[in-house]
Amino acid sequence: MNKYTEEIQKIVQTMKAPYPGFVFDIVEFPSYLAIRVYRDNVESFSDSQKVTLAEWLYKLRDTIRAVEPKTFIDGAEGPPPSRRGK
Repeated sequence: MNKYTEEIQKIVQTMKAPYPGFVFDIVEFPSYLAIRVYRDNVESFSDSQKVTLAEWLYKLRDTIRAVEPKTFIDGAEGPPPSRRGK
């Protein structure tokens, strides 16, 4: 059963990231959803921007949890994957 439903897709599209250039992905695992962020991308923001991003991520997670309770924030080392051709 898909966890990334149309309802969750609408939440993600509606809740825009607070800064341009912030990259995250929604990753579906068999038993949960993850909001994946990338260390190199996060590190490119100032400390005050990181606080804003963290607050936004928790708000996004909590909003998604109203639909899919097993939703977590997942950090990945390195840069985000290339978005070329998308």
